[in-house]
Amino acid sequence: MFPSVTSYYPKVATPTQPATGVASVAAAPVDPEVEAARKSTNAAKALAWQKEQAESGSAYGQYQMGMHYMNGDSVTKDLGIARGWFLKSAKQGNDDAYEKLKNLDFPETVHAADGRAIQSNSAHTDFMTQTAHPKGNPGFVIDYKTPIAGGGSDAPDNMQWAILADARKSEKWDELEPQAVDPATVANAAPAKTSSDSGADSAPTPTNASAAK
Repeated sequence: MFPSVTSYYPKVATPTQPATGVASVAAAPVDPEVEAARKSTNAAKALAWQKEQAESGSAYGQYQMGMHYMNGDSVTKDLGIARGWFLKSAKQGNDDAYEKLKNLDFPETVHAADGRAIQSNSAHTDFMTQTAHPKGNPGFVIDYKTPIAGGGSDAPDNMQWAILADARKSEKWDELEPQAVDPATVANAAPAKTSSDSGADSAPTPTNASAAK
């Protein structure tokens, strides 16, 4: 009778790992205040560098500055300033900046003499929510069915999704520039004109004509 495999081959003890002689050292605790100060310093340096690039004409730097002001990242949130940076970048061909610019609300609502909103501080967000694209629609931008200059209103019912490249070809850049706002006109929009009003058929003019810089 043949011996079993286990009895034929003697058991060999498994060698143990030799001691390395190096004791493990626990990581030193991080001081939250020191870490926060470090991150703040790094963020300030990054912001200063991006601003320098933006002011020197870098389209990417201008886009980054727009993102900072849109999100309130390392700066006070300001949609007017954000739009200004996005506009500079978009004019240089940055599609990301163009998409943000087209889909971003204006800082305040501005009405024309006939009472319609020509710049709204909520219409773009409302339209994106209503169309199930609350964070934007990749490859598309918000465009007007009837241009503002042609009597259209900056309102969801006058908006549609347009292919980004097509919208850029026919863009009216001046309509994307935030207008200076008179607080009185924001609080009290002029009533809509009726057909009996004199000059009702003339082209409406903004109540705030000077562009914000």
